[in-house]
Amino acid sequence: MPRQVGKKYRKGQGRSSTSLAGRLQSASKGMPVRQVASITGFNHETVRRYLRDGGASPDFLHSFCTNFGVTADWLLGVPKKLRASAAVKAARK
Repeated sequence: MPRQVGKKYRKGQGRSSTSLAGRLQSASKGMPVRQVASITGFNHETVRRYLRDGGASPDFLHSFCTNFGVTADWLLGVPKKLRASAAVKAARK
């Protein structure tokens, strides 16, 4: 099978935007896998697998959130209602 270099993952391609893979794809806005890998500091094959299947490591998720300006709650699909509830509880402490 020929190797696919520079394959892009666009919103709506592959997984739904409600899955981890779909949210990773959505946040990276169609960037080539190698560019996402360069930004996050992870191997491009590892990043390709995460964008395709989800199941990313905690270290990758941290790097991705930091570099792409998204929260882990959003990336992991935590409902807004729970995010707001947690924020209110944290503010009360």
